[in-house]
Amino acid sequence: MRIAQNLLPALFLPAACFLLVSSPGLSQNSPKPDASVAKSIFDDKLHAGKDPFFPNSARRQDRPASTDPKMPQAPVVQLFLKAITGPPTRRLALINNQTFAAGEEGLVKVVNGQVKIRCVEIKDGSVVVAIEGNPEPKELKLREGL
Repeated sequence: MRIAQNLLPALFLPAACFLLVSSPGLSQNSPKPDASVAKSIFDDKLHAGKDPFFPNSARRQDRPASTDPKMPQAPVVQLFLKAITGPPTRRLALINNQTFAAGEEGLVKVVNGQVKIRCVEIKDGSVVVAIEGNPEPKELKLREGL
């Protein structure tokens, strides 16, 4: 009985080695990929097809080219006065999530970049700001009903 227990691993070892060597996935003689199979080609034509996730979207339609490609486009300046706070002697204005006191200047995020503004004056319901690149100051008013 003792001899049979010692021979048991010796009997299974050659069988396990045969299975590893003869398996098709690990063999060196596995078949090569067929060269006649066509590769996928991706063609992204804007006017052909539609977005499967947003079929009603117009983002894949052709857009007219700008008149002068060398001319940099000015940032779209959309400034919103969100709040006026503080005592009358030390007013603060919240413009596009940036806080300004009268006389302060800083960068404000806008639709396609940043623009530098200076807060000229803070009134009870509006703020006068000077926008870099614009000759005239602009008055921003609080939205009514808030």
